[in-house]
Amino acid sequence: MSRLHNYMTEGNGKVVKVVILTSRSGDNTIKTSAEKFEESAKKHDMTPYLVYSEDGYISDDKVTTIHNIDDKKGFKIDPDNTVVIARGGVLYTKTGINLLHQLETLGFFCVNTRKSMELCSDKYKSMLMFRKLGIDTPITRIVSSQEKLEVVIDRITTFPVVIKTISGYGGAGVFKIDSVENLRPTLQTIWNISEDEEMLIQDFIESDGDIRIHVLGGEIIAAMKRVKPDDDFRSNYSLGGDIESVEITDKMKNMAILATKESGLSWSGVDIIIDKKNNKPYMVEINGSPGTEGIDKVLKTKSTIDIVLEFIKDKNNWDN
Repeated sequence: MSRLHNYMTEGNGKVVKVVILTSRSGDNTIKTSAEKFEESAKKHDMTPYLVYSEDGYISDDKVTTIHNIDDKKGFKIDPDNTVVIARGGVLYTKTGINLLHQLETLGFFCVNTRKSMELCSDKYKSMLMFRKLGIDTPITRIVSSQEKLEVVIDRITTFPVVIKTISGYGGAGVFKIDSVENLRPTLQTIWNISEDEEMLIQDFIESDGDIRIHVLGGEIIAAMKRVKPDDDFRSNYSLGGDIESVEITDKMKNMAILATKESGLSWSGVDIIIDKKNNKPYMVEINGSPGTEGIDKVLKTKSTIDIVLEFIKDKNNWDN
């Protein structure tokens, strides 16, 4: 029996405390994945504590305790029985990054670590990692100023291209550009808003959507195809894209597992697009804080959050 089958179907493992590290930022009209983790942890006989990275802090008076700013009593934690689940909002502030780093330094198992999440949040560093691993990706150039833009333009042989901010989630900061005449003013507009913004320019690969693969503990737990809306080239579920079940090839599985391992992630969401011309898969992104709402629509048994919680209950998985 594989480890994947074990934690998906039997749920064997030690009851632990769970610190869910998140951000106060976001749309408060919807239930966040952090809140879903909090609810589900209780169902798994775990004791959860939701910490907001902007103002959370740790005190250590004989017993290590983590607090929200308005909670003086706090939540007692111990590396032997407590797991930290870090969501993407941790990276919004230096305070959040430092809090996650402090927890790692104290010896807590974190899903995921500061280093791995920061790597994945930088799309250019991720692309360089994919190339190092021999994983096919769209041709990518980085540009940070008007002066460098002219050098990059000389290297572009065909349009359209896709421009992306180096950081960004859910399809934000991603644009399709069909000519040099449109490329220059688009980037200039972005730099007028944020003059230090670094942008990626990628060759556009025609596809009818992308494939999101979830990897946990070095194994595939789920995959879905995100079909782009008729009026948008992006296929993110948060932008209205449809979700379909999908069978992935061994090559795509290997790409996802290899990139996840190299990133140091315990849990990842890997994005792959399939070129319509030759059916070739290209990796475009790896996410260290994958969303769960879309992928849950294709899972037939447990939710993604349930699978992750079952995984972390087994201390044998804490070092994987």
